[in-house]
Amino acid sequence: MRIGAYAFVTIASGMLVSTPTRTDRNSELQATPADAPLRMASAADCVQFERDSFGALHQMLGGLPEDERPAVWDEIAASLAQFETEDGFVGPCELLVVTGTK
Repeated sequence: MRIGAYAFVTIASGMLVSTPTRTDRNSELQATPADAPLRMASAADCVQFERDSFGALHQMLGGLPEDERPAVWDEIAASLAQFETEDGFVGPCELLVVTGTK
């Protein structure tokens, strides 16, 4: 992804790698993690949201025979059920808010 004069790649463990351009070698970046949980009425609603919106999941499932795909969606639903609370579904999510100065 390109933002301003930097090309960013985010990788596991919340690390941010940046590549400065020739003109901005003295710039400084700071990445601050921010909790951004996904809140929905239920895990079933989250699965439906993912089925409707997440093209990457459909691409991954595309390699499976058609008759095996429902079982995968059932497994996804069962895994997401662990994030149901009395207040509904709360899926963990973290964003990196990146700021830069010259």
